[in-house]
Amino acid sequence: MRKKTGFTLMEVLIVIAIISFLVGLLLPALSSARERARRTTCVNNLKQLSAAFEMYAEDHFEKFPDGETALYIGTINSSFKSIYPFYINTAQTFYCPSSRVRGLLPPESIGEKSNLLPLNDGDPKPGYSWKDYRNEWYASYSFVFGLSTGNKSTKPVPMISDRGIYNTRDLSGYPNLSGCNPKTGNHEWGINVLYIDGSVNWINLKDIIFSLDADDGSPRMGNVAARPNGYSVVLNEDAEKTEWGED
Repeated sequence: MRKKTGFTLMEVLIVIAIISFLVGLLLPALSSARERARRTTCVNNLKQLSAAFEMYAEDHFEKFPDGETALYIGTINSSFKSIYPFYINTAQTFYCPSSRVRGLLPPESIGEKSNLLPLNDGDPKPGYSWKDYRNEWYASYSFVFGLSTGNKSTKPVPMISDRGIYNTRDLSGYPNLSGCNPKTGNHEWGINVLYIDGSVNWINLKDIIFSLDADDGSPRMGNVAARPNGYSVVLNEDAEKTEWGED
């Protein structure tokens, strides 16, 4: 007589339970590793933008971009040399891969699509979705417009950063985030920031100080380039220029 072999129902259930337990342990670690990789890509984007800004300043009397058209004209048929496509030749440098949490798709470079002219800064207008904004310069990052290489500030000057954070949790325990839109940015627990000296730092959630310009009331240079609503800063008034060391 041959002896029948096989798993009992109890053994199968135990194996399934063990596999489920291991998957539960591994998934958060995998998710965290993927976000770290996206943050690294974001840092690399900022470093490329820093190099492009330096080259732009060399060609524009030591002035960094002072407005949106200096960043992203979106066409090579122009006598004016914007950051893209003249100093950066791939549009995806303006895109943090964590922006996918907002449903934002990677932008297309020239040759893939021609209608890349910029729209106004801000959140999607009525009738638009984030995918309609995939080719815009402000899709992932905020900027401080109007800086120069002759900046006189003795404090670190933010030049480009994530537009803000993307966090759907209760943030009432973070008074520094009061009044901010927590769904304009890329990362959940902080913001990548490029400073005018070329350094790139990660600012944790509890340490974020948003910048303000005249539209927000009294100008304030924070430690990130973004305003609380995710918009960029434009230094076009004396008080703003003084605050940022550009007077």
